[in-house]
Amino acid sequence: MRFAASTAFRALAVFVMGLGYVGTAQSVPISDGIWYTFSTNAGGLTGGCSPADPTSGCVIPSGAVDVGPSPWTFSGVSIFEVLDLFTLVDQFEVFDFGTSIGTTSAAGGGDCLSSIANCLADPKASYGSFALGAGAHSITIQNIAGQTAGAHVFRLSTVPEPATLALFGLGLAGIPFVRRRRTPA
Repeated sequence: MRFAASTAFRALAVFVMGLGYVGTAQSVPISDGIWYTFSTNAGGLTGGCSPADPTSGCVIPSGAVDVGPSPWTFSGVSIFEVLDLFTLVDQFEVFDFGTSIGTTSAAGGGDCLSSIANCLADPKASYGSFALGAGAHSITIQNIAGQTAGAHVFRLSTVPEPATLALFGLGLAGIPFVRRRRTPA
């Protein structure tokens, strides 16, 4: 009898935990220095691009990688950049754990097609660069102006912490001393 009760209790606990898991959004980890494509729909909501997000129909530009729907996660001191592509009418607000960290510049109209380099060089493209401190980050993006369906990109660039830079510099400074000691007389 006790065995049946404990087994039933375990099954119930697993079921309840499973219910909580079903409603939880999965975060997507992102890597340093890669342009990722995300999409927006006419309501301003963002998601990934196909095939990572099969509900999207956005085009993945050359030089970018598709990503699943937000939140996108990473940790550490970094710069987070957001850029509008194609028809330049969209503007975005960026959130870290649900708190706004700023908006991209207002779009000026026109079209830079799917070229990331062309869009970066075009002052009419909506662009934002956001400095993020140490610790974990969970980024979501909301389209706040234009709200056209389409593809856009973001990129993460990590910044070494001062202690890491100091340690690296100390190691570089020590190289001549090690080489001098190993040189035969």
